[in-house]
Amino acid sequence: MRLITTIVAAALTTLLVTHSRPAEACACCSDPGQRTESVGPMQAYEKTELDSIRFAAKTRLFMNAAGAAGIQGIVNPEDTYDVALTRTTDQWTFTMKDKNGHTGTLSFRMPATLGAFAVDEQDGPATGDPVLYKEWRLSAPVAMTGIFASGAAGRPTIKVVFQGRGNSCTDASQFHAYSIVVSGPSAGYTFFGRLP
Repeated sequence: MRLITTIVAAALTTLLVTHSRPAEACACCSDPGQRTESVGPMQAYEKTELDSIRFAAKTRLFMNAAGAAGIQGIVNPEDTYDVALTRTTDQWTFTMKDKNGHTGTLSFRMPATLGAFAVDEQDGPATGDPVLYKEWRLSAPVAMTGIFASGAAGRPTIKVVFQGRGNSCTDASQFHAYSIVVSGPSAGYTFFGRLP
């Protein structure tokens, strides 16, 4: 009886050790049902990760069933644009060019805060750490030129949303897509695309 008890105790100990997480190794572990949402001061690490993000050469303009009629603040809206991002220490400028060579810029100062969102979508395996859907969000007033100039009235804003998947720790490599949402009294449109 003592031998059986010893064997069972050893098996349970092995099982617990195998399946328990060392606390010091799990700062990045995700948990079933996890959901976090925050807006806080942007840290140096986050600025560095944002600076390492690159955009694909093409971006698309979101259009619903109304097509170009549903877009406000762009001259002759098109489905696809060339896109380039210029960065300085505290400012980002997106330059978009349509198929006829007409250009416009969307410029904003890097905000002091960063929005972050992560959630277990509960659509994966029931065991193990879930892969979280996550976003980083930048929001700021935006200045517009060229094909976007008609939307510049009334203090419009830009929201750049980086979308991806990963564990509880976030780095630039986890983001694979983005949305650029411009809104204001005379502007309403969204660009979207991939992060190569």
